[in-house]
Amino acid sequence: MSSTFPGSTALSGADALFSRLSASSTATTVVAPNLISEYEYSFYYRGLSEDPPQLLWRSDFDTNFFPMLKTALGIFNTCLNEVWGSTVAPRIIALLKMHGIKPSALKIARSLTVNEDARTETWGPDTIWIVVHPNTTKAADVRDAMPGILQILNDAQVYGAVVERYEGDV
Repeated sequence: MSSTFPGSTALSGADALFSRLSASSTATTVVAPNLISEYEYSFYYRGLSEDPPQLLWRSDFDTNFFPMLKTALGIFNTCLNEVWGSTVAPRIIALLKMHGIKPSALKIARSLTVNEDARTETWGPDTIWIVVHPNTTKAADVRDAMPGILQILNDAQVYGAVVERYEGDV
């Protein structure tokens, strides 16, 4: 209950933003500078932590609409695990530096999306998270590096992985 307005429930900042964007006809329109909709930018990682980061770019943006609630888990027993530390991660870091991108972290995860109504669980693809220091990288910079990153994965025979970028100091 809100102490300011007895009998009413105060919305958190995220809930208020969610309500505003849900009602907005432009919330799902892709716009510069993020090259992703404001709704997806704000809520793509909702459910992963109490204070989730904002999505800045992902490689499967045009082929995979994002789920409303998902859980991030580790990646185990996949071909990405076998080549991550020895081949893929060092090559991605070198490529990012060639594009002027200074990552604060490079992580791998896999999401589990739960549809409570249908009582189903769906595993997402192996996902590489490129974490960049806040306010240092434009969405277009990472987007322009994507073909090279996807080629590194292809060369390592890692197929179907997704690359996402968000800001954070890790």
